[in-house]
Parts: sequence; structure tokens; C-alpha cells
Amino acid sequence: ICRFLDITNEALQISINFWIKNGIFQKKGGKLSFALQNQNKISCDMPVYSGETIALRAENDDALKFLLNEAQKLLSKILSPADISLLFGLYDWVGLPTDVILMLIEYCVSSGNSGMRYIEKCALSWSEQGINTCEKAEERIRQLQLSSSVEGKIAKLMGIQNQARTTKQKAYIEKWAFEFNFSLDMITAAYEAMVDRIGKISFDYMDKILCSWHEKGYKTVEDTLNDESPKKKKTSGKASFSVDDFFKPAWEIVEK
Repeated sequence: ICRFLDITNEALQISINFWIKNGIFQKKGGKLSFALQNQNKISCDMPVYSGETIALRAENDDALKFLLNEAQKLLSKILSPADISLLFGLYDWVGLPTDVILMLIEYCVSSGNSGMRYIEKCALSWSEQGINTCEKAEERIRQLQLSSSVEGKIAKLMGIQNQARTTKQKAYIEKWAFEFNFSLDMITAAYEAMVDRIGKISFDYMDKILCSWHEKGYKTVEDTLNDESPKKKKTSGKASFSVDDFFKPAWEIVEK
């Protein structure tokens, strides 16, 4: 860059620091990349790279070559030019490490979402959340798997397991289970209170009940019996449990 612009190394560093300070560049792990301002803007502005550009880069970049080869195996298909451009963009433009991209692809495929647009959306979200190491990626995947299990159990409770959940409904479920740390018994009690009071399923109404209980510091179904609101029922079963009970290893289920 210095030779091309005919400037000194010091001038280049001053310029880079200026753009980092103003949010155009970001530096992670010693690697300089464009900063992500907002997810929608990035998705629209993702560069489209020519095959020659990527091929030339791959000749001298073993990590990129490995990414493209492994991604093709995980996706079980021959990558199209658009697929290769998108993966290169996630690697070079967004700045996600090869291992993290491959972990994301593997998770998406295992969950039945192998479309490249979906992978791109998840990758941009991970980047904005600072998920840029294998350790952080493993933790996020664990959370996603647990969230999916929790969502399925609550959907079954509400009799909507065969219906697609909206983004808003999924956000409610994640808040109840992970932000409020409510057990399934507590969520069941809120469901029954909702049905008793309004006679229909309403995520908004159920959320108001659970938010009220959270604000009052209720932790168990017994705590809710002190609530002044009418028509509460006590659910059967144990009052509380670890959220890990939502997600059991397959071998434990088989043994039982």
C-alpha cells in the first residue's frame, strides 16, 4: 500500500488509525477488516467477487483454500460462483475466521437450514455479536440447540407444535427461558392462567403474566399462589428445575 500510494509506513498507520476511530475499519486479532455498521446495510453491500480474484487469492492462502473445500463437503454440493463469492466475502470482507465459518455451516446444515442466504444472515449476526473464535461459536451453537429444544417443549405445551413460530414468538420464549430463567412449570402456570383469564392463546398476554412474576421475584409455582390476580392454578410436578433439563443427550434417553 505504501509503495502504491507513495507514502511512508507512519503516514499509512495514521490513516488506518483515523478510519478505525471513525468506525470504518476494525482490527481483530491483528487482522484489519471493514467494521460492521448494521446487519441490513452489510447484507445489501456484500461485495461480489470474480472467480479470477478468488482463485488468485486461494493460490497463496491455504486457509481460504481449506474453507472452500470443506464448505463444499459440508454442503454436499458443488459450489456455484455466487456461493464462492459469498464465502470469500465472509472470510475476507466480514473477517470471520475459517474455523468459525465452517462451524456455522455445519450447524446450519444439521438444523436443516443449508441455504446460502440463511448462512450469510447468521454469519453477519455472529460477527456483530463478536462471535469470532471457536470457543464463542461453540457456546452460541449450544445456546441455539438449547433454545430450539425449549421452543419445541413450549410449543407442544401450547398446542402449536405443528405451526411455524414468528420471530416475535421465538423472542418471547427465549426471554422466558433464558433471561427470566423460568422453569417449564412456571411457564405452564402462566399458560394456564392465560387460558383461565382470556380463554385463548396470546403470547402478548402470557408475556405480561411472566413479566409481572419476574418483577415480583417469583421463582416457583408456589410463589405465584400469592399473586393477587384471579384464577390461578397450581401445576403438577416439581416446582423448578435446571434449564439443562430441556436438553438431554440422546444416550440418556436411550438408556431410560
